[in-house]
Amino acid sequence: MNIYYFIVIVNNFFLFFLFSFVNLSIFLLFSILPFLFYRDTRVSFLQHLSITLSFVDTHVFLYYSYFILKVGETNMTTSRLTPEEIRSIIVQTAKKQFLENGIAGTEMKEIAALSNLSRSTLYRYAIDRSQLAFIVSTEVLTELCEKCFSLMIPSSANGFEKLSQFTYHFIDALCDDIDKVSYLTEFDCLFRGAYPDIPEARKYIDTINRMLNRTAQFLFEGMADGSIRQIENPLFFTSVLVNTFWGIGQRVLPRDSHYEEEHHATGRKLMIEATTILLNSIANTETLDNK
Repeated sequence: MNIYYFIVIVNNFFLFFLFSFVNLSIFLLFSILPFLFYRDTRVSFLQHLSITLSFVDTHVFLYYSYFILKVGETNMTTSRLTPEEIRSIIVQTAKKQFLENGIAGTEMKEIAALSNLSRSTLYRYAIDRSQLAFIVSTEVLTELCEKCFSLMIPSSANGFEKLSQFTYHFIDALCDDIDKVSYLTEFDCLFRGAYPDIPEARKYIDTINRMLNRTAQFLFEGMADGSIRQIENPLFFTSVLVNTFWGIGQRVLPRDSHYEEEHHATGRKLMIEATTILLNSIANTETLDNK
């Protein structure tokens, strides 16, 4: 038998006998002894009082037992899991709730309940909702990046072709996961001001840099092979390119059907057109025309 349940059983039996002793004492004091000395209507009242107190004590005992056993059940569940497994459960639960209800529409107590964890256990793994939001955002951004990194680009392609294919593929990935784009839009809107000094925030930055570094890789290849003209600040242009189609995607994709009514163009088309303008601005047309 698990030691926790053994302690619960012993504790409940002790309380049961304690309540029984108290009830017996009340019954003797208010029912039997007064009956020996007084024969009036007060006896009936005191007997009812004794029965009522017994009823209350019994229900207090039952509710207390139920509460202890429920807490024990939760502790038994978490005690069989490793810290990594508990953390994974918390993150996946938070991710599901954030994507469905938004960050602002999700409370920590909901995450604890859906994870089958006590709130004290939850707060041992996550300081607050902001920390969880950074973890989830890193995971969501990683999933989007992995879709782009999986693209098979022919090794014979020049740098400009690689950059173009990679960028348009990223646009497709955003269009295919509008729920994730909407979530990241809310994340950007909620977290402003001083940047938090927590490991989760630094990991989020590292994930952003992975995307920028891959884009910059193709840009430098193009500058080296002549398919892209020489750019004074290529890293800054990389940031401009990525944030242009990313920013447009966050603005238009969550309300794509509205944009068709308002601007007679889909979000995908707007993103592709803006990206094409930027890509054409750096293309070395002389080299590409001679190819």
